Amino acid sequence: MKLTIIYLCESLSFFLLKGNRVFFNHSVKIALINPFQRVLALSLKFISRLDFKATKIKFMSFWRTDYHLIWATELRQPLITRDRASELYGSIIGKADAIGCIVHAIGGIEDHIHLVASIPPKMSVADFVKTIKGSSAYHLNHIPSASSVAFSWQHGYGVLTLASKQLAEAKAYVNNQKAHHLGGTVISGLERIEG
Repeated sequence: MKLTIIYLCESLSFFLLKGNRVFFNHSVKIALINPFQRVLALSLKFISRLDFKATKIKFMSFWRTDYHLIWATELRQPLITRDRASELYGSIIGKADAIGCIVHAIGGIEDHIHLVASIPPKMSVADFVKTIKGSSAYHLNHIPSASSVAFSWQHGYGVLTLASKQLAEAKAYVNNQKAHHLGGTVISGLERIEG
């Protein structure tokens, strides 16, 4: 006996599909052939009365989507000074956390930054980058700073997907950005922003 239940969260309606459709809502009359179907229908009727928003029941799936992201300052100007870097990184980590993302590593030099981040499937990478770039530039332009130059990001970004076994290597690379640039050990494929 093939039985499929589709639960529509918004309307709290239930459908029991077996050949023909029987629709369930708050005032359903149960007229089914099989006793198993009767018990199932009574259970569905009870569940449909629950207020899922009030009880704060959340349905969550497992996800693991890790990315290595790179973007640059406007015209590659050296805008990420030593005093701005800690403010910038703190702002990015805080905003990412606020929107449900995880920053595993952040680093860079004066004209660009790298992030290793986990972004949930409900959010596109483009939306993540737009949100982080916008909020971090706004933050840096609205705090007292020794620099009189306005902070802004260049359009575009680079992104690479990471397998779980690449995560540790990507974090090490990002955390040691200054050393890689000073020592000439950058990996050109991980420094690309433009196509």
